[in-house]
Amino acid sequence: MPDDYGALQSLISLSNIFTVPLLTLNVVVTKFVASFVGRGEPEKISYLFHRLQKILLVVVFLGGFIFFVFSGTILTFLHIESWVNFLFLDIVLFFGLIATLNRATLQGLSNFVSLTVAQFIEAYGKLLLGFIAVTLGFRVTGAFGAFVLIAFVSYIYTAYVLKPYVSKKEKSTSVSIRSMGKYGLLSFFMTISMVSLYNTDVVLVRHFFSSYESGLYAALSVLGKIIFFGSAPVSVAMFPLVAEAHARGEKYHKIFLKSMLLILGIAGVATFLFSVYPTIALKILVGEKYLSAAPYLPIRRTVPSSI
Repeated sequence: MPDDYGALQSLISLSNIFTVPLLTLNVVVTKFVASFVGRGEPEKISYLFHRLQKILLVVVFLGGFIFFVFSGTILTFLHIESWVNFLFLDIVLFFGLIATLNRATLQGLSNFVSLTVAQFIEAYGKLLLGFIAVTLGFRVTGAFGAFVLIAFVSYIYTAYVLKPYVSKKEKSTSVSIRSMGKYGLLSFFMTISMVSLYNTDVVLVRHFFSSYESGLYAALSVLGKIIFFGSAPVSVAMFPLVAEAHARGEKYHKIFLKSMLLILGIAGVATFLFSVYPTIALKILVGEKYLSAAPYLPIRRTVPSSI
């Protein structure tokens, strides 16, 4: 139902906004790990991983507690009654934070196969189990319960794959946390700008409009995000390759230009299809109950294409 779908997507969008620190961490760790690979300093990868892991555990428990304390205020703002959904969201963010370190390290190591498998588990696992949970009548609570399970499975998988790279005995070495902090600050402002563009609107629509209208808008938002995330793997692969080439003093402009052309191609094709066949796209991807939103799909898809 659009009402439940609006509630689900507003919580997901809220979680995306709160994961800005995770995305910032991903950018920073990927950049530095790729640089260590380029300079032939594998011992620093293990050192950085274990040091950040200890820091993150403290941040996770402290942040989770603060997040839960303000749960009542946030649920009231979003017109959601069940606090259980918020508890599940808290747990998803917990696994998301500690799993981000794993994924970023894999990305920096250019282990794209394992990284793609992890992303496949998360994306399609959430979609499949969430759909099954809602279909069986468990509604939003069941969907978030499925998200918790998928987040846990993804973390276990990435931890297993990373074991050969980070389980080696650390040599006497050090990594400049200050330089990482400076780079992270710039990444934070860039990330929060990007995330806000495709999530804040869903949260605000949930607050100011009816549950039904927010559900229709959430469906449009999901289709728009398909364009954005459909081209995202290109930048995921490009970033560590550019960082590694830069660390070696090699030219990297061709990598950037080829990636940009590929992204433009993917976004252009998706934008064209959604513009010409909005009704078919809605029917296939979210169902017939959302067809009344079809006239607005060509307008909504322009934002993710531009990003």
